[in-house]
Amino acid sequence: MTVIDQLDEDQLRKWHDFYGVTADRPRFEEEGVWRRTQQEETAANSGWTGEGDARRRIVHYRHQYGLVDTTAAPALAMTQMYLYHSVAAPRTEIEEAWEQNHAMLAEGGWKQVGAGRFELGDLRVHMVRFEEHPEDLRARRRLPAGYEVIDTSFTSLNTFPPGAVRRRPWEVLTHGVRVKDTPGQPIHADDLAQLTDFLPFQVEAGCGVSYEAGIPPLHHLHEIYDVNEIEDELLGKGFTFVLAPGRDPLLTEMFLQTEDKVTELSEMYRTRFDAEVTPALHTLKRMERAGHMVGPFITDNFDGLGARRFRGAVHAPLRPADPAGHLPPRRQGPGRHHVQRDAAVTGSGHQLQCGRVRGNGAAPASSPSHPARAVTAPADGPVTFSRRHSS
Repeated sequence: MTVIDQLDEDQLRKWHDFYGVTADRPRFEEEGVWRRTQQEETAANSGWTGEGDARRRIVHYRHQYGLVDTTAAPALAMTQMYLYHSVAAPRTEIEEAWEQNHAMLAEGGWKQVGAGRFELGDLRVHMVRFEEHPEDLRARRRLPAGYEVIDTSFTSLNTFPPGAVRRRPWEVLTHGVRVKDTPGQPIHADDLAQLTDFLPFQVEAGCGVSYEAGIPPLHHLHEIYDVNEIEDELLGKGFTFVLAPGRDPLLTEMFLQTEDKVTELSEMYRTRFDAEVTPALHTLKRMERAGHMVGPFITDNFDGLGARRFRGAVHAPLRPADPAGHLPPRRQGPGRHHVQRDAAVTGSGHQLQCGRVRGNGAAPASSPSHPARAVTAPADGPVTFSRRHSS
């Protein structure tokens, strides 16, 4: 499926330098896993009321992108698509969902080519029903009596994910419910004046620099893959897990609106590839050249913007509960500090604002004994510092 037709020379250069197989990391791949389980720890979002409630829904996707030849210039396309969906529920709900899924496959024009196997153009579907799922047996994990499981896999033609990839969501499931991190007590910097007490510092960029570039927040993927049901659509607040197998919006869209849905699945990738490096990242680069920013640029953003501005940028999952993630250690000692999370550029003077700051000790707020000092970054040229007293 074509994502961007006929790339120009700049886009081709960007692909080869930062996204293709020769880039510093495999940004031609896009992958995500969600597991939603009905248990006591998730009662507020899952509707758990007791031991008989153990519904489960797993969504895992892994797509690959690459260049394909066209008559004029290469195009960027989704060359491989893999989408896995697994749902566990009481047998009566599974039976109803099984019948509904087959009815939607027929309505959507999918052709049955074997037991549980269907085709539509270059896409393939394999749907299987289990009384006991092989991965549950492997993990010695038991669902309540009377529960069953439906697995549904969507793949593009000639896409055969290896076993290690197919088992990845089940490995995530074994880690249990992710425990949310406890917020600390950071000092919020209204402008860069306070940061001069921390020079030099290291930067960990969150989604702010990506959002400024027009890339949706990561939770936009929750909407694309129908992970949660938003309770207040207007405010976008509150959510419940999508767990009922007979009302699964992701499968409905994939079965009935296949072409439109597959196009939507590539939306985030297209947006991040089109995005340009933002004023915030240009400002940080000038601060690095001035010696105010030290160490590698750290981010868990997967858009590649940091790598396009900082050679040797470190991509690391930063959630403490992420078993595969870690934050590279801070440089300790006098004068070594760490600036955390979001950064954005505002105002005509392009002043950089960083979300949270922490160092080896408590950072003083602006006060008579610690007068504020302005840090400004013009559109071009070096970053300059000036002291100004606050009232």
